[in-house]
Amino acid sequence: DVLLEQAHGERGVTAVDRVEDRAVLGGRLLEAAAQLALTHGISAYDAAYVAAAAAIRAQLVSCDVQDLVARGLARLPADALTPRPSP
Repeated sequence: DVLLEQAHGERGVTAVDRVEDRAVLGGRLLEAAAQLALTHGISAYDAAYVAAAAAIRAQLVSCDVQDLVARGLARLPADALTPRPSP
């Protein structure tokens, strides 16, 4: 960080901070995806999409009925066009 600060001033430090923030977020997403994969018996690949959607508070839309939709982890495209009923 010191070398970047000397070479690029504040801009360099900000860039390093952003990279570190992404690494932390990436680590959290990996942890969440691993937990989802174990809990729901889905692939890490599918779990990564579920975790990413949850991280931005979005609903995952997928045609994967067997692994995602049936488990309540995603909605079908046609269903995503209609609002969910309130609990």
